[in-house]
Amino acid sequence: MLGLVAIGGTVVVLTSDPRRQAITLSVYGVLLSVLFLILPRPTSR
Repeated sequence: MLGLVAIGGTVVVLTSDPRRQAITLSVYGVLLSVLFLILPRPTSR
């Protein structure tokens, strides 16, 4: 999952067309949301 987020970030940076930027940023936001839900929260003591 971290690999997908890294690749997604690279795609967002390399996209130059504003319409495609909107789409890639939306997909990147979904990837970050899924990553946030999948990773366990750190335990606090």
